Amino acid sequence: MSVIGQVVSLASGLSSLVSTVALVWTIYYYRKQTELLKTQIDEMKRQSSVQECLQLRDSTIRLHEVLTPLMVDEVNEIDNFREEINKLCSSPISCMTYVHNLFSKPEEFSDFREKVQRLLRDLKSLRVNEERFRNYEAFLEDIIKALCDLPYSPNTGSDCEVLEETDKIRKEYTEIIKLVDVLLAEDVKGNLMMEDGLVKEVESLGVEGLIDVMDKVSFIIDGDCGGRSCKDVFPFKALIGGEVNPLREMVEDPKGFCSKYGLKLVCEEYGDILDKVKGIVAEEDKSKVFYSLLYLNWITSRFKTLINTLQLPSEIDIRVRMKAELERITCITGKA
Repeated sequence: MSVIGQVVSLASGLSSLVSTVALVWTIYYYRKQTELLKTQIDEMKRQSSVQECLQLRDSTIRLHEVLTPLMVDEVNEIDNFREEINKLCSSPISCMTYVHNLFSKPEEFSDFREKVQRLLRDLKSLRVNEERFRNYEAFLEDIIKALCDLPYSPNTGSDCEVLEETDKIRKEYTEIIKLVDVLLAEDVKGNLMMEDGLVKEVESLGVEGLIDVMDKVSFIIDGDCGGRSCKDVFPFKALIGGEVNPLREMVEDPKGFCSKYGLKLVCEEYGDILDKVKGIVAEEDKSKVFYSLLYLNWITSRFKTLINTLQLPSEIDIRVRMKAELERITCITGKA
């Protein structure tokens, strides 16, 4: 090959090498530019996200400030109602009278439910559902859970057990109260029960410590009868109609009674209690009045327990701690 040919060949090779290096450099350059731009875009998105998050936080703080006086008032109203019922329930007879009369006025009974519902609605309106608010959300959910959950009730999966239990009490009251009114007609004026009349009714049964006795035999309502609720085995209507008389059965054969109905009780130990009621349950009219009072006392106790089990948020929780949790939010990933 001539010298000129070699030179041309070398020049061609160098040109190809330069072209390859230039292409590699160009690709590298654009990749670096792409990474830089992507980083800039991600940073812009992050800044935008942080800004939006801060705006959401500030809006929630403003909503909290608006709702705070309302929630404090709602808590106070519920607490005042609790104080009133505990004051008026200074004795079992007074309590039965008060609760009966409360239930006889649907608007007053509903008022308690509505107060709890309003407080729950206001608390839920402060939910954000944002990951960077997780500590605040956890604090808020603890307040809602404490308000709604009943420690003595199995988890039913309901949105709010307190409201569910309130509705259940109302329904059961509606089913029994007309029959109770019929039997205690002399003690009822219009829709209201007279305490003096109820006292005479209790005294007429001639049992010392009748309320304590009723508390001890309330298992025929809320007990477990072989895997069924005892109030389903001994329906109130059947008790009032004289179709069933479980306590008379129990008086006659305590051990056989428990075995027959699958009660997990040592029925022989109820001897003293049964001695007190055997004269009552032996007479049809007296037994009907006794079972009416038993149900009225049971409903009263359930409602009073419900009211006193409520775990209301404190004013500090609402005014201070909730706002502090909101103000603590930085909106930077990993911090709340």
